[in-house]
Amino acid sequence: RLIQSVDELKISHAKSRCNGFVTLSIGIARLQPSHDSCPEILIKQADEALYQAKEQGRHRYLFSPACTREETTAVQQNT
Repeated sequence: RLIQSVDELKISHAKSRCNGFVTLSIGIARLQPSHDSCPEILIKQADEALYQAKEQGRHRYLFSPACTREETTAVQQNT
């Protein structure tokens, strides 16, 4: 829904090399908190998923491989 909402706004992006309008690429990650985990791991996973989404054509969301099938399905059902 978020990507669709941005589409509907038709925000001009004259300097874009990909599209004349603002688009949205999202990297999704999750991390089960533990004593050994740190926020940097979560940020790194989300960042990697974001860059993969951009490499696959932008204007999409992509899950980090660490996300479970159930989490992926739940997000997809709400989009």
